[in-house]
Amino acid sequence: YVFVAVGLPGLVVTILKRMIGRARPHLFETHSPFEFEPFKWDVTFASLPSGHGTTAFAAAFAIGALCPRLRVPLWWFALVIAVSRVAVSAHYPSDVVAGAVAGVLGALIVRNWFASRRFAFVRTPEGAVRALPGPSWRRIGRVLRRAVGA
Repeated sequence: YVFVAVGLPGLVVTILKRMIGRARPHLFETHSPFEFEPFKWDVTFASLPSGHGTTAFAAAFAIGALCPRLRVPLWWFALVIAVSRVAVSAHYPSDVVAGAVAGVLGALIVRNWFASRRFAFVRTPEGAVRALPGPSWRRIGRVLRRAVGA
């Protein structure tokens, strides 16, 4: 689940940012923040949306959906990554916000798709989505005992 929830939005954003063609902030001297060169397959024109922001927020959502106790630290970690992308002049703030939205929406869509098929998630009667229980040491031991015939 985590691989698909992070990888799919990342793939979509990688293609989308090349189609949009926004100049990166370090080109500010020669290109304005509102200058776009669509379909220019050059990394200097691949600022919007942020790939790092997409990956960080998709991972925070995906892992947080499986491990709710980790949600707060994961969101802080994603936020630090997003701020760092602006701080090093790799992205404008709007690039990072767009990446965060794309990452969370992508991971949400993947989670809901998995829940509709009862893979790792299930819908409650109220309509909420919750993670199915994962493997426990007790279950693993039971399977191993059955496998060896003990």
